[in-house]
Amino acid sequence: AQAKVVDIRPMLALRARHNQALAALNVAKVVERSAAQELTRLKSLAKGTSSVAAKKVNYAQATYNEANAKSRSLNVELQAVRDETLQSFGTEIATWILEKESKQWQRLLSHQDSLLLVTLPVDSSLSAEVSVIRIARDSLGKQARKAYFVSPTFINEGNIQGETYFFKTANAKLRVGMQLNAWLPEGNEPLSGVFIPNQAVVWNAGQAWVYIKLEEDLYQRRSLLAGQSTAGGMFINDEFSAGDELVISGAQMLLSEEFRWQILDEDDD
Repeated sequence: AQAKVVDIRPMLALRARHNQALAALNVAKVVERSAAQELTRLKSLAKGTSSVAAKKVNYAQATYNEANAKSRSLNVELQAVRDETLQSFGTEIATWILEKESKQWQRLLSHQDSLLLVTLPVDSSLSAEVSVIRIARDSLGKQARKAYFVSPTFINEGNIQGETYFFKTANAKLRVGMQLNAWLPEGNEPLSGVFIPNQAVVWNAGQAWVYIKLEEDLYQRRSLLAGQSTAGGMFINDEFSAGDELVISGAQMLLSEEFRWQILDEDDD
């Protein structure tokens, strides 16, 4: 699959908006409580001694009503930011963004972790049991490192058709926007078979083949049609056994030689 290092600046902007809205709401609540206390005090005085003019009570009531409306308006604004965050990034990451003391957010912010957007091939799905994948900058996965499942994503970038998921990995000097290769297990059941490195594979008529050494100067070409592509080669659980001598260097020469002799046989009358 393909992975991309996510830019967290949109998350940073949402967190800033959330904190600003929360601070404004807290101030408004203080003002509202103060206005409510003043209104209660004036009503109590007016009821007990009738020495407080009705207009003072009415003014205090209007002040409280205004403060209450402000608080309700800011509460709606705060909820809108939370809803936008949830809609954009899902429950798990929204919690990272909005929580005051989120350790996961601090790790992203300090570049200790990187957030990855992993896109699966079309018609592929992530097994529910998969919690760990491997990612690498190169196509061979020579320095692959672990990445951990976070959540499904709700991001749709361009014409992406495959399923997308968020994973995180301990930062390996990854830069925002960097494209990576990802390898995902297709299930929990282990497979028995052999690994065929790319160096041994030759192609003919659109099909992958390898050569096995049977004895001195005698080789057999075998099909990899039933093999599964994987990092650096193919995995196959039929046609081969551990201990088979695989031709790593010179396979292309053997293919050419094989077909050269076939042509000679056809012309030999």
